[in-house]
Amino acid sequence: MSLAGPEDLVLQQLSRLPALSPDAARAGALRMQCHDALRRRQECSQRAAPPPHRMKPLKAAVIGGLCAAYVWSLLATLIAIRLALH
Repeated sequence: MSLAGPEDLVLQQLSRLPALSPDAARAGALRMQCHDALRRRQECSQRAAPPPHRMKPLKAAVIGGLCAAYVWSLLATLIAIRLALH
């Protein structure tokens, strides 16, 4: 006599379940649901993205401003070092 644990009982119950065979109608319906979900996701992402022609000048202005600030701080540091050495 062997002591069966709860895992063995679950495995025995699972082994009695019938194996499901693929159903063409169910597979087709699921495929259509997936295609619809993908289409909706693509439409939503296209609506959410701002138009690219409006973002280009803003990106250029931000990058230009950051570059100008970097060059300004570099020059200020170089001038401070030069004044400290003389």
